[in-house]
Amino acid sequence: MKKILILLCVFSFVMDFGSAQTTQNDREVSRSEYKQLLKRFESGDTTLTAEEGAKLYYGYAETFAYKGNEGYGEQEAKALFQANNYKGAFRAAKQILKECPVSFSAYEIIMFVDFACRDSQEVPKSETEPYMRRFFKLMEGVFSSGNGRTKETAMPVICVHDEYVIMKTLGLTKVNKQELVDQKYDRMDIELQGKQCVMWFDVTRSMDYARENMMSEVR
Repeated sequence: MKKILILLCVFSFVMDFGSAQTTQNDREVSRSEYKQLLKRFESGDTTLTAEEGAKLYYGYAETFAYKGNEGYGEQEAKALFQANNYKGAFRAAKQILKECPVSFSAYEIIMFVDFACRDSQEVPKSETEPYMRRFFKLMEGVFSSGNGRTKETAMPVICVHDEYVIMKTLGLTKVNKQELVDQKYDRMDIELQGKQCVMWFDVTRSMDYARENMMSEVR
């Protein structure tokens, strides 16, 4: 619960859960444009817009490095954090972000490390803060792409794990039911801050990736 409250506090100034601003066309990005955006993103460019944050997040799913729901080592990094090896967890999360610069789970680990080291400064805030700023920009982009209140306004995600990070930022207290609808939407019956509600996520990209992998194995 404490971790959820931390996330709620730090995201409160960038989240607008009530409206979607970017369309699928707005999120499309060429390979050369993506490289330039990624360079700005990793250098800490504070002028990036929500639309550019969306292009960074969704554009990654069109690169050769994308693995769908397979992950990049996030579970190992989480295990280090849970063992109170904060430096190790931070190093592991940074390594993940070299391969997948939009891994929500890796950024979440860094945020937890930042909070755990707030007094000891075992991992200095000056090292974690740049990553947290990147995370805010990606989340801003995702939240501008769909509000998740209906199937028609489902929030697109490129990885199912990202759904849970998103819901935790909104105050997730319990998942009652998860249902795949039309092979492209995740309907989540959940409790947010103790209140019953439904969130919809568009999981088309990760489903397409899984199908592509299955077809390649058949061949």
